Amino acid sequence: MGLSALSVAPGVVHVVADLTSDDRLLITYNEDGRVLSSRVVEGPFGLIATASRAQVLAALRVFSTSEIVMYSWRWRLRAPA
Repeated sequence: MGLSALSVAPGVVHVVADLTSDDRLLITYNEDGRVLSSRVVEGPFGLIATASRAQVLAALRVFSTSEIVMYSWRWRLRAPA
């Protein structure tokens, strides 16, 4: 199930949930909509807000209680193959 897609200029990060587990698929897209990367992360969370200039993402995590957590992020350029 698709959860959130947030702008992290110059791209987008999208979270897709596996409803049978706590796994989340994080997909990043460039400004043209091309997939740049994807990664499975184990944890019950959804991204809820971003502050692109500050490079901060807010997420709602749900374990025994719910909590809002802040993650810092940065774009990492891949080395040429």
